[in-house]
Amino acid sequence: MKSIVLLNIVSLVDKL
Repeated sequence: MKSIVLLNIVSLVDKL
């Protein structure tokens, strides 16, 4: 579960 949250954060940062 935590890995999914981390992937979401990374995804958002990648958009920046």
